[in-house]
Amino acid sequence: MKHAACILETVSGEIGLLHLDIEDEIAIAAKENGVLVSKGSWFAVSNTKPTSVCFRMTFAAAPQDALDVAVARFGNALLRVLEIK
Repeated sequence: MKHAACILETVSGEIGLLHLDIEDEIAIAAKENGVLVSKGSWFAVSNTKPTSVCFRMTFAAAPQDALDVAVARFGNALLRVLEIK
């Protein structure tokens, strides 16, 4: 079982490579933090450019304590890439 979490959507409706660039940066930062996530763009059903940045994380077989750590690490990756303090 997978869960998709959309974390960034455009307000203006602009589309383009910016979303894929941000998605790549976040996925790399998450991996550097020890968390593997699947990029939402891998699951796109059409060839249109993305208008949001989403990720999927598998949690069906993860114990609660490991999931808590993984989500915290993913959150830290988001904070770093999006420069949120």
